[in-house]
Amino acid sequence: MTCSKMIAGFLSVLCLAGVISAEQGIGLQADMIGQGLVYRLLSASGVGIEMVGRVYVFPSGNRLEYNARGELRVLKLFNPDRRVRFFIGGGAGYWRIQDWDYYWDGDDYTYSWETRWGTSVAALLGFDVIVVQMEDGSGLTLMPEVQLGYYTFRYEDMWIGPGVGIGLRYVW
Repeated sequence: MTCSKMIAGFLSVLCLAGVISAEQGIGLQADMIGQGLVYRLLSASGVGIEMVGRVYVFPSGNRLEYNARGELRVLKLFNPDRRVRFFIGGGAGYWRIQDWDYYWDGDDYTYSWETRWGTSVAALLGFDVIVVQMEDGSGLTLMPEVQLGYYTFRYEDMWIGPGVGIGLRYVW
């Protein structure tokens, strides 16, 4: 998928958001699946999605190092019209890194150009707390959560178990 197709798809979601959504938000998310900027789109019943992503790109001589990850979260918020909203959901993420890697071979460090990738999937449970609310209904939310899932990491083996996350969003 080319970058222009991804941008066109994201802009299409944003255009439809104003028509079908009760709440939109943008902010930061950090959890065991992914970390980065987040965009939220919720219906009036509290069902919705969140897209999380981040990318780092560094020129490295004649090669390009990068670190990219993305996460899609599907949520159901209960009591969406209250200040403290309980939610359940699920998330799936993908990460890919291309850079120099090194390891000790007994005599010296050996360097190699490597591409690594992984996926993670988790069930989510938490609260979405409106910390500051304006007269027009917009506000700042804090979203602590616990997770149970399958995770892959850059320098570790895969892991199945609990995890935690926190998010901060401006919603309107």
